[in-house]
Amino acid sequence: MRTQLILFIGAFALANAAVSAPGCACAGTEQLLDGAVSAALSGNTVCVPNGGTDWFWQEQHRTSLDLFDFKKGSDPVDPTEKVGTWATSGSGVNSVVTHSYLGGSSFAYKVCRAGASTTYGFCPTVGGATIFATIKAGISGCP
Repeated sequence: MRTQLILFIGAFALANAAVSAPGCACAGTEQLLDGAVSAALSGNTVCVPNGGTDWFWQEQHRTSLDLFDFKKGSDPVDPTEKVGTWATSGSGVNSVVTHSYLGGSSFAYKVCRAGASTTYGFCPTVGGATIFATIKAGISGCP
């Protein structure tokens, strides 16, 4: 399963690199600034749908700053596992969350939300398209 995860991360990085936009702005939405990024993510699960009935990502942002992929929870074939760490940095419009994956890949995102919506945009700071997700309260699998 680790090989599949590494392949997924590599494919994701290539897909982001193929887009020529020099990062994106949080146009029409509210960018989370400073401590609001950490407050939104810490102890919660980011859920990225794949367009079907499954989840593309189910990343748990643990308060220890460890990043876990829920996968299938306690399933012995595809259990939840640590895939890296997460951290926030910067201030004001430079506030970002960085996901640092085991094996060396790191991705930094500005985090935006449309008003009181539960939909968030993770906007890469270096090229790539915005990733839309929901943030589920708590450390669990996605709905």
